[in-house]
Amino acid sequence: MPPPVPWPEETGVWATYALHCHCGAIRYNITISPPLLESQAEAKNVEFTQGLEHRKEYRCGRGICPHWFCEKCGCVLGSDLTAIEKMFGGEARNTINLRMLKDIPLDQLRIEKNHVMKGAPPEYHVE
Repeated sequence: MPPPVPWPEETGVWATYALHCHCGAIRYNITISPPLLESQAEAKNVEFTQGLEHRKEYRCGRGICPHWFCEKCGCVLGSDLTAIEKMFGGEARNTINLRMLKDIPLDQLRIEKNHVMKGAPPEYHVE
């Protein structure tokens, strides 16, 4: 059985946002529904527009879901959850580091913490 998903249902209202790492070497856009802010009217919706050669990957656990970061400044950009979605079914998803959003006041966003992957296999132990 797939774990519960922490994202809202699509509303048919979409918005596109520009993001970049701290040093600006990597730039990308996301298109999401519903928009982040009420005042503003998918994996396929993440488009890297500059600096892809600077995007590096780190893989932990089973090594199936890469975390992306900038090789120049070390910023975490997001991660590719395509493999997890294939295991459980459903649409491919990516995570995005909202701190990379350009011109979006983070204090206006409603942030809900979730721990959807906390109990996901395999269990990890450090000895």
